[in-house]
Amino acid sequence: MADTNICSHTARSGGCRNPCSARIAWSSIFALTIGAFGIGTTEFVIMGLLPQIAGDYGVTIPTAGLLVTGYALGVVAGAPVMTVLGTKISRKRMLMLLMGLFIVGNLISAVAPSFAVMLTGRIVASLAHGAFFGIGSVVAAELVAPDKKAGAIATMFTGLTIANIVGVPLGTFIGQAIGWRTTFVIVAAVGVAGLIGIAKLVPALPRPETARLGQEFAALRNVQVMLAMAMAMAMAMTVLGFGGVFAAITYIAPMMTQVAGFSDGSVTWLLVLFGIGMFLGGRYADLHLMPMLYATLGGPEARVTLLQRTTTQWSAAIDSPRECVRPAGEHPGSELGASWEPRSPYAGRMTPPMTALVRIAPDLDAVTTIGPESDPADTGLTGGDIEAIWRSVQDWYRMGTTPAIQVCLRHRGHIVLNRAIGYGWGNAPKDAPDADKRLVTPDSPFCGFSTAKGVAAAVMFMLIEQGAFTLDDRVCDHVPEFSGHGKDRITIGDVMSHSAGVPFITPPYRGSELVLDEELAVRGLADLVPSWRPNRFRVYHAMTAGLIQRLLVQRATGRAMRDHLREQVLEPLGFRWNNFGVRPEDVDSVVPSVRVGPGPSKVWRHLAGRALGGGLSGPTDESAARAFLTAELPSGNLVTTAAELSRFYEILSRGGELDGVRIMRPDTLDAATRPARWLPGVAGRVSVGGYELGARRSKFGPDTGSHFGRSGLTTQYGWADPARSLSGAILTSGKAQADMDRPSRLVAQISTAIRPEG
Repeated sequence: MADTNICSHTARSGGCRNPCSARIAWSSIFALTIGAFGIGTTEFVIMGLLPQIAGDYGVTIPTAGLLVTGYALGVVAGAPVMTVLGTKISRKRMLMLLMGLFIVGNLISAVAPSFAVMLTGRIVASLAHGAFFGIGSVVAAELVAPDKKAGAIATMFTGLTIANIVGVPLGTFIGQAIGWRTTFVIVAAVGVAGLIGIAKLVPALPRPETARLGQEFAALRNVQVMLAMAMAMAMAMTVLGFGGVFAAITYIAPMMTQVAGFSDGSVTWLLVLFGIGMFLGGRYADLHLMPMLYATLGGPEARVTLLQRTTTQWSAAIDSPRECVRPAGEHPGSELGASWEPRSPYAGRMTPPMTALVRIAPDLDAVTTIGPESDPADTGLTGGDIEAIWRSVQDWYRMGTTPAIQVCLRHRGHIVLNRAIGYGWGNAPKDAPDADKRLVTPDSPFCGFSTAKGVAAAVMFMLIEQGAFTLDDRVCDHVPEFSGHGKDRITIGDVMSHSAGVPFITPPYRGSELVLDEELAVRGLADLVPSWRPNRFRVYHAMTAGLIQRLLVQRATGRAMRDHLREQVLEPLGFRWNNFGVRPEDVDSVVPSVRVGPGPSKVWRHLAGRALGGGLSGPTDESAARAFLTAELPSGNLVTTAAELSRFYEILSRGGELDGVRIMRPDTLDAATRPARWLPGVAGRVSVGGYELGARRSKFGPDTGSHFGRSGLTTQYGWADPARSLSGAILTSGKAQADMDRPSRLVAQISTAIRPEG
């Protein structure tokens, strides 16, 4: 009976001409719901990914916000235009055309090589937004009986609700864990599912009566339409109020991570809460419209006031150089052993987390040591340029996220900055206030962790030049055991560029054990199971890359990689450190690395645990730490100083030669630093040799196209910029989550101060 009512209604109303059942009708509406889910996800997911997108394109967060603005303008302009154009064809075909636009726009965004192309993709996708919901709601209503029209339309719009509660948070999670481009690929796939559903499930509907723009505007002469517009103008305050909500939510990711102090992983759950709040608010408004309207309009003002006050307090407490916090005696129950007294108007109301920071001396000069430095004027710089850079280092140190920082810059053959600040020993968060403290100096070696990959890449290309192997050689050509589990296609070049498809240690093996036991490492690499085929995705091979290279070089040359490095580079040029691991008698000289502040998110811990074959904490006792520092891990235990790491990159910035010692030809270096082909993933823009690369606009500053380097856990970086005759290194002993962007920000400041030559 219900089926007959539906079909007879649609026939009488000029809807579906063919008899259709309730099952067909609701299947069709489900297809529309999928489309609504995809469109709702792509509209809002951008807000949780702005920092990542801004960083990849080297633009500011406000500039990245244009991706939201462009989408909104596309919706406004596209809705009436596409709706009118839709009168020329059947509604079903129009819906398919709109989903096609949506898919194309998201794919453009996923592969966009520049910010401008990304913005274009967003606008293309937005053109489908308004017209899809307008035409889709009409189609949904026509497919059902009169008493079910509202339910049909509500069902279709449920896609938006689910997008806010599930789609947007999930898309943010995927974007942070795997890469924001992957999120847009998945959203495009949702669009494909919606397109197929519409094509297969939505019945053929007649073309609506042809409308012209002139006829549409003629409706303005209708008195009822004018009255409706007057009522709409009376509701303008509501529109502006809700517009303010979206203006704020656009920047939820940077506000929550950079201002409120949440981790990147927390943004996912904050977006879940936002989506649930929108759903519950809508339900409550159905029951109590006016109270909810007052709360909606009044709530944002209260929230903005609170946000302004709290962020001001936070900034005054930890970011102001003159109003910096200072130790004020012992604080019972605190790991710091000291409380913080912010000298600001908000003292006592909000202070940084007590156990999250290290103690900061009130006199920074007393904890600063300076190594040999040239007069900046000898390189065309001013003393003010260098001091401005050092002030940024001091501001970073004042955050309390690292016990010690070491920085060295080399420009035009001169050391223009060579300083260290803080204590290398005795000032970790868990150290007692009266612990024996030792200042860090420019000569103190640090464990640079993954900065090792930049040095290892140079050694690998040295050996390639010498004929030991080639990038196109399969790993199993030199390590036959590696061919198991379908790894016989993986080349040395795949491993170098993080595209081998083996980023994760396969259980039951643990990364810490494979580092220390080379025989066990052979079995672990033989049993390594790929996550995907090579050259599908580019995902950072944190541990596996170093283990493979270590074994590969040993098998191909009969010598350890660190022996090649020592004999061909370090000894001829007089280096003291800068190798993979140290001798047992030198372990006590290495500045200890300590964890500071809250740990990483569960998502990050899970992914890092898989990549490292264990946890993020690394060696858990003194004996394990000593063993790690004496092992050889070309991807993770470079022991060096900022002065020596910057000198190593100076060799590369000069085309492979320094002080009469050539370690490789310029063309070999060019091959190592040439950009790798684009692949979706999370390793960022890298070179064939695995170096992180700059660009015309990048997180490393403007005009950094010749920039290449390698970062290390979590705030360490070494780099060269041949166009600036510049090399540098930043090393820290604190491993925190709150300051992970500080190295790139500091490098960007340096790149702005030291312009390209010629």
